[in-house]
Amino acid sequence: MARIYTQNRGFQVKARAHKITTTQAILHNLFTRVILNSTDFDPNNNLDITIRTGTATSTLANHLVDTGATFGTSDVGAKVWNTTDNTYAIVTARNSATDVTLDTDIMVIGETYTMYASKFVCPIDGVYSVKGSISFEALVDACYAVARIMKNHTTMIAQQGGLTGGPGTVDLEASVIDQFAANDIITLEVYQTSGVTKNLIAAENTSLSIQLLSR
Repeated sequence: MARIYTQNRGFQVKARAHKITTTQAILHNLFTRVILNSTDFDPNNNLDITIRTGTATSTLANHLVDTGATFGTSDVGAKVWNTTDNTYAIVTARNSATDVTLDTDIMVIGETYTMYASKFVCPIDGVYSVKGSISFEALVDACYAVARIMKNHTTMIAQQGGLTGGPGTVDLEASVIDQFAANDIITLEVYQTSGVTKNLIAAENTSLSIQLLSR
């Protein structure tokens, strides 16, 4: 039997974010959340593309301290990219406006960072269509590349990938139609095994698109 989706016209949810200007370093053999820093449409403000940049002003194990920052409670769960060393961590607690706790010890004084949310928060229970697309710069032949969609940062709900068939740009797209609860978080992650750090291309085709199909 075919499933028919109907949407309440009084509450429509449709959003799309993509990557512009920022080329993102993706480490070998590490799933990494994609930076999305521009929205095409998001009328209900369900996408969080908040980005903070700065420099660590002291060294404290498993902390990011920046006296020039204004960290908020909403930054818990954000990803931190150490842009000096190309390492990543997740914010696990906000201690003050200038200090957050990280799940991995990656920051020392003088190193620069980008903190980003790049997430969609489901406003209501319902069936959603989710599509995530990525575009890698040239990868070597026969390395593994993956795009995957995550729910609440820990559950993989869709992925697409495989061995590259030759050197060159690699485009991948993962998609799923699934049931989500209000306040579920949807993010896009990537992975590659070229043996070295590779960049995601800042382009329209690195994107996350979400639509509510039925309640």
